[in-house]
Amino acid sequence: MKKKVLITTVQKAPNFGASLQAYALWKYISELGHDCKILDLLRPYHKGYIPTKGFEPFCRHERSWWLNFRIDYVRPLKAKIRTLFKSNNQEHPVDKKLRFSKKLFEDFDNQIAYTKTYKSIKDLYNDPPQADLYITGSDQLWNPTQPYPLEPFFLTFVRKGARISYATSVGVSNVSKYTKKKFSEWLKDYDAISVREPEAVSLLQPLVSQSVAQCCDPTFLLPKIQWTNFAAKRQIGGKYIFLFVVGDGSQACSYAENLHKKLNLPVITNTEFAGYDFTIVNNIGPLEWLALIRDAEMMVTTSFHGCVFGLIMQTPFRVCISSNRGSRILNLLRQTKNEFLLLSESNYTMEIPTIDFEESGKCIERLGEDGRNWLNQYLS
Repeated sequence: MKKKVLITTVQKAPNFGASLQAYALWKYISELGHDCKILDLLRPYHKGYIPTKGFEPFCRHERSWWLNFRIDYVRPLKAKIRTLFKSNNQEHPVDKKLRFSKKLFEDFDNQIAYTKTYKSIKDLYNDPPQADLYITGSDQLWNPTQPYPLEPFFLTFVRKGARISYATSVGVSNVSKYTKKKFSEWLKDYDAISVREPEAVSLLQPLVSQSVAQCCDPTFLLPKIQWTNFAAKRQIGGKYIFLFVVGDGSQACSYAENLHKKLNLPVITNTEFAGYDFTIVNNIGPLEWLALIRDAEMMVTTSFHGCVFGLIMQTPFRVCISSNRGSRILNLLRQTKNEFLLLSESNYTMEIPTIDFEESGKCIERLGEDGRNWLNQYLS
């Protein structure tokens, strides 16, 4: 039976992993024949976003006073100083990267079916889209440190219809009592809940009466051949190491530089790092990013979705983790029996790792099959 399905997720973000996980869940459900759309609710960094009184980010309850002070005052001051002192012809590396890749992200987003654009939470609550099944999608939708209100991502705008969560990530292992109370209140109306990491199961299960399941990231719902064919054409000629950093990149950059010297392979990356003479590619969107992973001899990354697509594309990689994203990466490596890919002082080998991609592929297929089975029971 064909259903009308609405997904709420991190949509239209200038982020490779977020874009691809949103596409994967929408694509899988659409290919089953359902009328599926993603909610196009603007967030603070979207042009045209309008704040709604009474809906505030949770991050202030989760951050220290010093971090709140830095975000509210220090960062804006630094931005103003940077603007004052840069020449008219000088462009900040982040601005330059986004300028080059903006159209590629827009072209990617145009392949997905969206609802009408809601500029504010008020607009959404006044005229919510109608569906048979509402799904809170994956990625860190329930992370209380996000700089936007969380209520819509708990489907609080829904008036009628079934509600489920598929592989949603909380992103942190501990939250405040205030956040727990709100989460418990908002989750009580869900028909089924699944999350991406075991830490989220441990955090949420005491707050709800429903059983909280663990499901894989939506990117594993689609087969390898589909991702390989979906990626753009080859971006770089010859052999290379692809460096992709999210967050702190100091260890990853140092390791990539040492690999460059040892293996005599150029390091390709999309971000400029002071003190390193890497080759920068700015004009890449999600599909070009997939191609860079697919065609690399090796990848060095700090990213969860970097690891995901390294496994899917069968590209050897090593991963460096930081405290705010370590658990999800470690969980993925354990699930696919690849803990040795984690870079550490005791495991600092200067060579392309040998990965049993046949065994990893079997693990990925099992994860995908489990995810599809869990999801299908609510789509049938």
